[in-house]
Amino acid sequence: MFSWVVTVGKLFKKVLEESFMSADDSKATVRLFKIGKDSFVMAHELLQSMKNKNMDVSEFEEEVLKMTNVATFNFREVAQKVKIGDMKNIEFIRINTRESNITPIPIPAPDGTYCVPATDALYDLISDITMFKKVFQRINRSQFEHIKNFFESVEHIFHHNGGDYFISMEDVEWVKAKWEKTYEENLKSSVAVKHIRKVRKGGFTEDDLDKELEYLNLYNCLPEMKREVKWAYKLVTKERNSTLKLEDMHSAVFQCQMTILLENLPNVYQFLHSQKMCMKWVPYVACVFCEKPRLKTLLNKSSRTEEEEQEFMELTDVSVVAPPEKTNVIEEDKEQEVSSAVPKKKRSRKAKKSEEASSPNPLDSPSTPEPEMPEASKESQSCPKCSRASHFADVANEKLRVSKVECKHLKKELANAELEVEVQKQKGMDKDERIRILEELLKSKDDLIERQNMDLLAKQDTIMNLEMEKQSEIRIMEPIRSDEETEKVRDVLFKLLEIQGTLRSGNPVGKCRELAQRICMKAHNKEIEDATRIEAIKFCEKAKIYIQAVNTQLEMIRGSRLVKPDEIPELPEFPALSRGFLKTYEDIFKSEAPKICQPLLKTPEVKPGELADTDCLICIEEMESEEGTIKCECCKRRYHTECAQEWFKTKRTCPACSSALLDDSEFPTLGQRW
Repeated sequence: MFSWVVTVGKLFKKVLEESFMSADDSKATVRLFKIGKDSFVMAHELLQSMKNKNMDVSEFEEEVLKMTNVATFNFREVAQKVKIGDMKNIEFIRINTRESNITPIPIPAPDGTYCVPATDALYDLISDITMFKKVFQRINRSQFEHIKNFFESVEHIFHHNGGDYFISMEDVEWVKAKWEKTYEENLKSSVAVKHIRKVRKGGFTEDDLDKELEYLNLYNCLPEMKREVKWAYKLVTKERNSTLKLEDMHSAVFQCQMTILLENLPNVYQFLHSQKMCMKWVPYVACVFCEKPRLKTLLNKSSRTEEEEQEFMELTDVSVVAPPEKTNVIEEDKEQEVSSAVPKKKRSRKAKKSEEASSPNPLDSPSTPEPEMPEASKESQSCPKCSRASHFADVANEKLRVSKVECKHLKKELANAELEVEVQKQKGMDKDERIRILEELLKSKDDLIERQNMDLLAKQDTIMNLEMEKQSEIRIMEPIRSDEETEKVRDVLFKLLEIQGTLRSGNPVGKCRELAQRICMKAHNKEIEDATRIEAIKFCEKAKIYIQAVNTQLEMIRGSRLVKPDEIPELPEFPALSRGFLKTYEDIFKSEAPKICQPLLKTPEVKPGELADTDCLICIEEMESEEGTIKCECCKRRYHTECAQEWFKTKRTCPACSSALLDDSEFPTLGQRW
């Protein structure tokens, strides 16, 4: 086993040396960044690496020193500036960079700082505007000028004439701070934004995308977005062969916003063209700057083939007038003068047809055909004014087509995006689903809190019982001589021990908390819950005071053998639950509340001339006070006044002892003034 481990370790070390440590130290290492088909290097990194290996850099050193820290050379420029012998001693380390990352990945710069691809930083900025802050759902058309002003203020970083492929992290932070300031001061509002709704199982249609944009209130700020629905839907349908899902809806909505934003920001669009990302962000929109050289080539050709003519029509999307045939010769001088006077106006096809119909056909003419003339004689018959007019008309038509092409393509949207993080977070989850999950979490937390409270109460009860057991340990007392005071102290001790046993078995604090917890769980009334908690807190405090007093007296008696009965203080009154608390419990649970340490409850004192029984024999209900009652002077029993008045309708005697009983309101005492 040990030899096997040693062998594996040696093989692993050999692989490391061959893979990572085999680079020739004599060669200069330069990173070769590759985005699509384009490859480029950092100019300062190339200069520094070649200098470290004592290579000749005199041809481009001065040029590089004038460039920014993150400036780049494409690979063709490197091959032109660096000698062939030095190129063999440079090891280019290829680094493939992803296009349009939502979160830009920092790359080490030659000076030790970090930088990111400029297009990634721009993509991150546009994503924050459209998807995260949802600015276009909050603002109206007039506020869009603030966004234009912001992009104008950062043109020196995203330069439309080219610029660097990378920008420093310091510039990225500055752009973010500038955007946050613009958003806070001019665009932020308290208007509630809407979220993209859930897509049905069968996918969504072009009409659904249109309704979703209207639901998101995007047409309020960007009404021209409506014409981009068709193209955005075709794009997501082309990319997705299966059923369209929620992430496709996110992609289409983002595509529409990106297109209209770049349509209103031509300098940003030109910056994307300089970075060679124009056709990758918005695939379905042709880049006018990319097609312009080909368009000029087709325009400069005097004669085009059918394929070139078809390509020209596709690029311009404007109907092309067919060039005039060489055999057609204008014979009349008046027509020549009219055509030369207005060279820039195109004649309609109907006019041409009418002219051809009216012009005599040499085949149909009854006259004898003229003899063939040489080419020189035909050219001499053509009017030079007509040639110039035709040439001017063609040039004017071409300029008109070019202007229409540029105008049309500048109004197209120029962006396409992948919503990696946003789609993953919101995939399969809409607003109602998130609310349901949060409610379930809240319910589970409430159940957990309830269980923890019950466990806490049980632990507190256990601690209190242990404390009482510890304090009530029987101490061995030396026998002393019995006398009257000692007997009284002993009676008090036995009474206290009996009370302590009742407290230990009854557990008043725990039972009170349990009753309060049950009422709070079933009441569903804020006032009842608050009153119950207050009642329970007061009861527990008084019960703890009572328990402490019992323990104190026990310690006093056990600690001193010479204690006198007069020195032992009286115990406070054991607390009792209020009638309101008991009535609430009875109303909720339809049963009487259990008594808490009933032997310790003090029986109410009976006044002289009153009975301990406080029930009305007529309605069999308890009388809470003496107010509103009538007392029988014979048997000392009381009745409710209303019950007695109903009783007096049939009898005038006491229901208990049958003695005469009169209503004081009907028969007042003699001498009483009204």
